Amino acid sequence: MTCKQCGGIMTVDKKNEMFVCPFCGTVEPFDSLSKEELQQMLDDALSDVRAQNRELKQTIKNTETAVSLKYTVTIVIMVIAALFFAIFTMYGFDTGKYLVGTISAIQLVLIILAMIFMANAKAKKNPKFSTAASILIGLAGSMVIVWFVAVGMTGGSSDSKRKNEPETWPTIGMGSDLPEPDSFIKEAYNTDNYFHARITDTDKSGFEDYVSDCKAAGYNLDSYLKDYKFVAYNKNGDELELSFYYDSEINVTVHKALEYTEFYWPKSGGLQDVPAPEADKINVESLSDSSVRLTVATVTKDYFMQYIEELKEAGFSGSYDDNERQYYGEKGKVHVRITIKRNSILYFDVYNLK
Repeated sequence: MTCKQCGGIMTVDKKNEMFVCPFCGTVEPFDSLSKEELQQMLDDALSDVRAQNRELKQTIKNTETAVSLKYTVTIVIMVIAALFFAIFTMYGFDTGKYLVGTISAIQLVLIILAMIFMANAKAKKNPKFSTAASILIGLAGSMVIVWFVAVGMTGGSSDSKRKNEPETWPTIGMGSDLPEPDSFIKEAYNTDNYFHARITDTDKSGFEDYVSDCKAAGYNLDSYLKDYKFVAYNKNGDELELSFYYDSEINVTVHKALEYTEFYWPKSGGLQDVPAPEADKINVESLSDSSVRLTVATVTKDYFMQYIEELKEAGFSGSYDDNERQYYGEKGKVHVRITIKRNSILYFDVYNLK
């Protein structure tokens, strides 16, 4: 009720049944007001309550919208962070920076768990889940410092050379007899007995040119070229294999010529079920109770096909791939793969599944 004298808001004195103005002291007994005035006071009070309710609902709605927006933005940021951690995890393990990869993997797991807790907090209105999510996010964030330390520790390591950095062509070892390619060289491994490398950023024309260069360098004996796979030997008997992959990459492998001894036929590793071939030389690469790898010489392509028939007569069943010049067969738990190389040697890969 408004004071008629000063316009202030009067207070209610229930004990004395009157309205009192706290500003000027004016007093109005309850019974001094007409029925219409009391009704007007009630209507005004109800109107004020309704207005306050509307303001409260709007405030709650605005608060919920702000909370929902904050949740959405947080989730988006966490998804982006998870993608970065996933990329750095693959980068670390792919480049040999295993410490970096491991830390990134841990951060990725923490972020994923935090997102799960946040989803539960929103669905179940449980603040404990929100607290757990905040702790996990803090742990993932704090590990960024450790991540930078790990990058610094591994950045200069020779074992983790960047894969987009070309390697130099060898001047010694098995790779030194090959022509140096014009394209990038990666993953070069070179010893006195073996060479392997990948030539990237090339094409089919580059593969054909490199085959010609290798032939000119002496790898031109007993050669064959099928489906962009080239195999040839030099006068020392060293074996070169070139394979073209992904329309942009050449895989290069060189094996030093084998040293043979007088022929004998082992009776272990499953060979007891394999008929002895007609040969006068043998090189045993590995031999155990369950497997054997060896090469025999000297044979012919005709004898290779004849020997396949001997395997069939001995109970082996399988298939022959003329493209790979290879036969694969099995008899019970014994598996055998034979390949003719240089049209004069047979490579055996036999294993026994006990």
